[in-house]
Amino acid sequence: MAINKVSSGERISISQAGVQSGDIVMIENLKGIALIDTNDRGETVIETRGIFFLEAQAVNGGSGEAIAVGDNLYYSSARGLTKTNSDPFFGIALEEVTISETADIKVFIP
Repeated sequence: MAINKVSSGERISISQAGVQSGDIVMIENLKGIALIDTNDRGETVIETRGIFFLEAQAVNGGSGEAIAVGDNLYYSSARGLTKTNSDPFFGIALEEVTISETADIKVFIP
């Protein structure tokens, strides 16, 4: 094993204020789900890979578009997870959402 390995990178401690366990955390290209609330030192731990139940909206830009299994989902702090591909890629839908609806679905973060 490499003597300079720090971790597998699946769980990362970061400085991010105001995060609650279960929140989506996206900082530039770093993305994940908070495993713990931000502590008194302003740190949280995020899981960067896995399958999570997350809220997704079946919209693409300003119009409704159903989410199908295998669809790419993109994240915006204003809209959450949608099919709007002008936002940064976040994960892959593992369940369907009916057009213009919002639902908690399983999302794979690769």
